[in-house]
Amino acid sequence: MDGVGRTYPKVLVLGATNLPWKLDAAIRRRFEKRVYIPLPTEPDRCSILKLHTTGVSHDVSDAEFEIIAKMTHGLSASDLEVLVRDSVMGPITRCEQANLFLKCGYKKKFFKPVPINWKCTTFCKRITARSSCRDCGAISMSVWQVPKDKLLVDKVSFEDFEHTLRNRACSSVDETEVKRYVEWTEKFGEIGK
Repeated sequence: MDGVGRTYPKVLVLGATNLPWKLDAAIRRRFEKRVYIPLPTEPDRCSILKLHTTGVSHDVSDAEFEIIAKMTHGLSASDLEVLVRDSVMGPITRCEQANLFLKCGYKKKFFKPVPINWKCTTFCKRITARSSCRDCGAISMSVWQVPKDKLLVDKVSFEDFEHTLRNRACSSVDETEVKRYVEWTEKFGEIGK
């Protein structure tokens, strides 16, 4: 690495490690800049969440993204990506678990799973397979019985994110590890912005 940039001025040497304290002094000395990239801040987490939901059909408001960002303190950018991926599966999981569907959409040609908190005065959950409720119109069937291209999947919601955060360990980072990185950075490096 000595002399790089003199003979070939457009060459940049970049190194990365998850264990900087394992670098010996000779290698550490050859890297002029030693930059620690900290975990994302709350505004950064909000931006990362929005970035990973680009192109995803959702109804999460900016204010709700800010709440999720508050709830995700200590998560890395990679952890946030996994959180979004798991949360996006919420509506699909509800379709797979549903046993009642409602006709909806243009000319009632589409089917949507009955919400969990569905209220029907005739207790339509007692209807038999492929029959429908006279009161609410819910049809008893599985997602596999819904005609091809006729399934309407809900948009991803704030509740899907809450559910994922409540039911899954999302963080891959330990606070003691972060402390060790900060201590090493104070001794040998600088904090990236």
